Amino acid sequence: MRKREQAKRDSAQAQCDRWNADNPEGTEVTLERDNGTIQHTKTRSAAYVCNSGYAVIFLEGVSGYYILERVKRKPKEVVIEVQT
Repeated sequence: MRKREQAKRDSAQAQCDRWNADNPEGTEVTLERDNGTIQHTKTRSAAYVCNSGYAVIFLEGVSGYYILERVKRKPKEVVIEVQT
């Protein structure tokens, strides 16, 4: 494997490692689809490096995997209690 290809895979693996450390399977996420629409879904796998060297992940309700760069963790809702 060439140095450039190895560097790409190493970078993708680091991206997967960071994602997986904070986002277990079943994490609620938003996905930017190829057509630009946003889909709310959940992860159904850990992120990993596919054969082409990209960081990818499988999502509920989505056929095949998606490039991890298109997936964002859904922000946690903040509940503020107001005392009256």
